[in-house]
Amino acid sequence: MIQPNDNVSLCAQSINRPKEQKKVDTEQLQQEYEEKLKKLEDELESIRAKASEENAEEKTKRKKRAATFMRRHELTESETRAIIDEKLRAAGWEADTTLLNHYTHGTVPEKNRNMAIAEWKVGSGRADYALFIGLKLVGLIEAKAKKRTIPSALESQTKVYARQVRQIENEEILQTRNEYKVPFLYATNGRPFLRQLQEESGIWFWDSRKPLEHARPLEGWHSPDDLLMLLGQDDENANQRLEEESISIFGLRPYQEKAVLAAEEALKAGQRRMLIAMATGTGKTRTAIALMYRLIKSKKCRRILFLVDRNSLGKQTEDALKDTKIEGYSFSDIYDVKSIGDISPEVATKVHIATVQGMVRRLFYSNEEKIPSVGQYDFIIVDEAHRGYTSDREMSEEELLFRDQNDYVSQYRRVLDYFDAACLGLTATPALHTTQIFGMPISEEALKKSSAKLFPKDSVAIAMYGATIGKLGILGIDAATNQACAVGVPHFLMDKDFMFYYFFYQRKTLIDLGKGGAQPNISQTIIKDFPHLLPPLKEQKRIVNKIKQLLSKIDEAKRLIEEAKETFELRRAAILDKAFQGELTRKWREQHPEIESAEVLYNKIIRFTKPKNVSSNVEQKLNIPDTWKMVRLGEVVQVNPPKKKLEEISDQKICTFVPMPAVSDKTGKIESPEEKEYTKVKKGYTFFSENDVCVKFYSKGR
Repeated sequence: MIQPNDNVSLCAQSINRPKEQKKVDTEQLQQEYEEKLKKLEDELESIRAKASEENAEEKTKRKKRAATFMRRHELTESETRAIIDEKLRAAGWEADTTLLNHYTHGTVPEKNRNMAIAEWKVGSGRADYALFIGLKLVGLIEAKAKKRTIPSALESQTKVYARQVRQIENEEILQTRNEYKVPFLYATNGRPFLRQLQEESGIWFWDSRKPLEHARPLEGWHSPDDLLMLLGQDDENANQRLEEESISIFGLRPYQEKAVLAAEEALKAGQRRMLIAMATGTGKTRTAIALMYRLIKSKKCRRILFLVDRNSLGKQTEDALKDTKIEGYSFSDIYDVKSIGDISPEVATKVHIATVQGMVRRLFYSNEEKIPSVGQYDFIIVDEAHRGYTSDREMSEEELLFRDQNDYVSQYRRVLDYFDAACLGLTATPALHTTQIFGMPISEEALKKSSAKLFPKDSVAIAMYGATIGKLGILGIDAATNQACAVGVPHFLMDKDFMFYYFFYQRKTLIDLGKGGAQPNISQTIIKDFPHLLPPLKEQKRIVNKIKQLLSKIDEAKRLIEEAKETFELRRAAILDKAFQGELTRKWREQHPEIESAEVLYNKIIRFTKPKNVSSNVEQKLNIPDTWKMVRLGEVVQVNPPKKKLEEISDQKICTFVPMPAVSDKTGKIESPEEKEYTKVKKGYTFFSENDVCVKFYSKGR
């Protein structure tokens, strides 16, 4: 029944035989599930009871207040443009919707300037932004409020405007091979890209010169240099050069040639994610070098990022580029190659070797203002693409810097998503998770010639060692695995789901058997000898159905509870909204007309605070009672009191120091203050007394 991956022999180890397992009491198991379900249902019923206490009128009012609150906090189109301005500037564009505006200021492009000009005239309408590199009109942008889906805006507005462009001033209209007069088209609502909401987030981009490629979401804006390099590419001519270039100069084996040509055909068809499966020892690196050379020489790609998961692989790749001869010259002699030690490529760089970990730090955890632009590379090759999903035993020391395996996987994928580049994964073991990123292999010729096994769909995979020991999964496709997994292929008279749930139930026992040595390890022998229940087939299916039924009820109860909690959050927001517009104390005010007005209170306060630049003309955004007053915070509150209060404190005195991360965003409480000598903090401190209110003005990433 169990067919482990036999490609790599495992070291022998002493084996603790499993103890006799207790008989599984399915009735008791069902009772435990029903008790958990009842507890969740009781909690849900309690939440519903509280909600039902409201009468219909109150419910209607609450819903209106919640809707008003949510509407008030939605970004308008103008607010969205302010966010876009900032991000365009970060990418190297001059952008200011208010000042650089064709409609209000007659702004026009100028030589030697990279400008994002707002409200550019196109036909009978105006594009939100027009991107100019010097006098060249290279892009149009539509900015929409967050509630709009972005691809629809790209289709219905940006593309329409790109067809209607007419020369207005001295700008240069670029010639294309189709009806569009602008090559690069964008639409966005200012929201950062989220894969779960990809049609309502990110920056959607389409190259109008490439009709075979679909619009795609980006995490950031192309820089002017990115677009200049894209303009230098001619896809049709590049495809023609690939056809004419002989592949025989590399001395590849037939299956290696097929892999190279398959990748090229996928790129010509506009495919953005590809996977090549080649067994260990069949020449993945040599195949990749041939592919890179052909793509760069034909100008199909301008700069390639070669990603590895550890330094040793990067050094091997660097050496291979120096040693591989192409018509008498090494790859590194012909093209500029940057290695792992080089932080960023130069203009002439064609291949940049980097680790996943180094690129993650550079993109998402760097304190440097300048990070790589999304268009810095247009093709990425990921060596050992499956390693994002292997156990800790296969992870390098650098990988272990991440919190856990899931964190590594998440960041690994973020690197691929960040760059506007087609991606090719190279692997000897195309597991299910790898295909979810890169798709099914476009070439499996080398895999077929190797001794690697492809396990059939519906097999049960078990992780044998490392942090993922004992984790289980059912293969959704035919797939190979690495040596960290054993795969059970159930007999046709045995239910795969029963096997899965049983091993899930016995997971702790299985893990305990694998303890010992530097890392937990379950051998193939332990798995083969592990006691397994075998009820009649019909009863196996009945047990599985009952488990799924009970688990689905628990999941549904949890979902309903979460929905109820979301409703309470909206209600809390509506209460605050009502409070700060005077609704909660309206009757109280009517019953106490004698109380002094806020105007009187204000005049009393400013006698003590003596604020500068007193002004009663404060913008009014809330509908407040006549007896209230909107004032400036600095008029009634002492912000960051002067330091003179602490002048006599000894430098050695221990004082409580509150770093900004110690102030909770959710509760406003100080959760983890520090104690430091006064001399270490006195130069930059702000003194707070009891009952002072602290406000965190900024945090990393905001």
